[in-house]
Amino acid sequence: MEANFNDLNATSKVLEGILLNDNDAEREDVTNIILFEGVMIYLDKGVPHALLELCSDVLRKSHTANSNTSSSKATLGYLCYADRLENIPGGDEDAAHVEMESTGWELVDFLSKPGLARHMGVARLCSE
Repeated sequence: MEANFNDLNATSKVLEGILLNDNDAEREDVTNIILFEGVMIYLDKGVPHALLELCSDVLRKSHTANSNTSSSKATLGYLCYADRLENIPGGDEDAAHVEMESTGWELVDFLSKPGLARHMGVARLCSE
């Protein structure tokens, strides 16, 4: 499947098609991991922030759908990235916490480095 991440509606449909697929009548606990590596560098202004939010929203919808068919209490999902995230000047870890929380993620680990993909880390989907 392909998606133009600058087109948030199309990206949402692709992600929902993957995560909200109800072909499994009996669902088991699943931990979803979303990975971005050198993708956000090339996106239009505002899209990286919106994409983080879109991913957390779709993961939540998936968990809600799965909760109706299982007793799952599993972690909803993780985000792993080596990229340049918006609203995080340089390597400001406090700004990284704010950016992640504002898009539905809890920052677990963060590291900055020189180069275009200057932010690396792991975030966990915030519980509601």
